[in-house]
Amino acid sequence: MAKTAKAKTDTAADGAPRSRRTPVIAAGALSMLLALGGGAYVVTQPSHAEASAETVADIPVPMPVSVVAAAHPVQASDYEIVSIYGGEAILAAGANLIRVKVGSTAPALGTVLEINPSGTGGTVVATEATLRSL
Repeated sequence: MAKTAKAKTDTAADGAPRSRRTPVIAAGALSMLLALGGGAYVVTQPSHAEASAETVADIPVPMPVSVVAAAHPVQASDYEIVSIYGGEAILAAGANLIRVKVGSTAPALGTVLEINPSGTGGTVVATEATLRSL
């Protein structure tokens, strides 16, 4: 019979067998962390939530909006209904789109009283005019 050598196994201080994969995995994770920019940067930087909370407080509410002057005054006959969805209507007047809801005002239409969707489009009823899609 041939003699065979008994395989040696690494053991920890407590006598339990130690895997050789653990140091390789730890070394790989450390090298990936260093390759991606270092762990100290990740630990010392504030979170994005803290930074965004600081910038939100600086924005005045409501935000000021500039007034756009039209080349000629808009008339009710200039409007077209683009779409009606969920209690809102998108209206087109020339190259401008306007979103209206019940209670909002639009030039030459006045205050919007009703928005009624239908199979062919719908109707927008305002104090100064009524728009119907064809």
